[in-house]
Amino acid sequence: EELLAEGTDVLFDIDWQGTQQLKQTALSDLVSVFILPPTLKDLEKRLYTRGEDSEEVVKKRMRQAQHECSHWAEYDYVIINE
Repeated sequence: EELLAEGTDVLFDIDWQGTQQLKQTALSDLVSVFILPPTLKDLEKRLYTRGEDSEEVVKKRMRQAQHECSHWAEYDYVIINE
């Protein structure tokens, strides 16, 4: 709040629930941007290609991603990360 009062822009990397909370308090000071993968299949491929997570973890992340991605229309801007 201090930074905003000074005229400094602040960038948050938060989920859709955090964005909803900010929308309630920031009002006109908020610009929301949702970053989507080209497709969920592409996201899954990226996760497997990284080789950092087990199959179980990737499946869990994909379930979460499907739910998260369903909120894209609530944002001011949408970027497709190709």
